[in-house]
Amino acid sequence: VNSYCSPHEDVEYTLERHPHDSSHGDICREVLGAGNIGGFVCPSNCHETLGAGSPYCVMSENGNQVPCRVPRTPSERPYKCHPDKNYIGVCLLDNSYSFTGKSQ
Repeated sequence: VNSYCSPHEDVEYTLERHPHDSSHGDICREVLGAGNIGGFVCPSNCHETLGAGSPYCVMSENGNQVPCRVPRTPSERPYKCHPDKNYIGVCLLDNSYSFTGKSQ
């Protein structure tokens, strides 16, 4: 459990990051069993948008409201792995890289 997603009201949350999606801030997603998607709350360093619309959770940055981004701990590495099964084992350091092409 990430410290920004502390449980409250006896509900467990997990951090759901959206680092390259400007229309979706990081959120704390309710943990449910069997692949069900639960509700969300905003991480402790952020707050919900008016009407709970996109980007859902925001934070202040230089006087502006921006999508919520939870800081990464030094032990976290921002790697991105391709979801296509043809790319098993292909992971890259995440610098906003987009996967293109097909495996050979």
